[in-house]
Amino acid sequence: MPFNLYENKNDENQNSSPLELFGMNQMISNTLDIFDSALDNLLNVQINSQGIAIYQTNFDMAIVHDEILNRVEHGCKVEPPNVVILEPGGVPNSDKGIFESLEMYKKDFELTSEQYLDVVADEAIFRRIIKLTDQWPYLRPILRQWHTSKDMCSVLIILFSSYGIFDLANSLGVKFLEKLESVVDYRSTVRILELIWTAVSLAIRIYIKKKNISKHEIWENANLALQIWYLYYQWAGIFKAHRISIRVGNYDLQKNALAAFGGLFASAAKTQYASSVCHFFGILKKFPKLEDKLRYAASIKIDNNEK
Repeated sequence: MPFNLYENKNDENQNSSPLELFGMNQMISNTLDIFDSALDNLLNVQINSQGIAIYQTNFDMAIVHDEILNRVEHGCKVEPPNVVILEPGGVPNSDKGIFESLEMYKKDFELTSEQYLDVVADEAIFRRIIKLTDQWPYLRPILRQWHTSKDMCSVLIILFSSYGIFDLANSLGVKFLEKLESVVDYRSTVRILELIWTAVSLAIRIYIKKKNISKHEIWENANLALQIWYLYYQWAGIFKAHRISIRVGNYDLQKNALAAFGGLFASAAKTQYASSVCHFFGILKKFPKLEDKLRYAASIKIDNNEK
């Protein structure tokens, strides 16, 4: 690392409120603009003398994804780390079992009582570890982002289930819609949501070019359906930015995407997840040096077949 990894209590922010971090932010707004630019480049919309939109159709979702991926800054500025997967001890799904495992990790790493133990965990375990931080102040749970991405899928489906998302998926050729709602297959669900996002985004880009307006002027349009699906374009775009940020190891994009999306967990009645996300941002706010580390190693790719 190009900086000192050592941390102590003096490096902590004592007064921190994560609430100010939530909501749309400039980085995500800029990222959505990058997505728009990529779509416009592929579409190359031209309006002829009769006012008819002429555009390219010689591309698919994979090409759209690659076009966007090429425009996003990559992170993880260190060589691939050696990953040691530690076996849990006791009963890993109980508070006691988790605590015993953490104590074992502390012993394995030969940590002193004043050295931080950073543990990446899915939301269910993250929530349990949070309860241990009062008695173990040098324990820092980190919310696992791949698992968070799965719940983002669920949020999008819940929020748009009353606005025709299943009908739209069906019209795009999607089968087994009952499995879509429960996110049985994460990869398939992501592919469907991104297929819908691509279709909706392209339609919106063509529409605003034809009307010669900006996307922000959609809110002045009386067409409620257009406004609803503009929200899908925006929220699913944030979800896509979050996934891409994990793929390329861009911590700041990952964090800002989660911040922009975070409020939607409560809207979809995922209160525990909303609480965990808030706790996670509180930890990031409190420990600025932890963020420095994450900027250099935001993602770890274990399987070369993972996309």
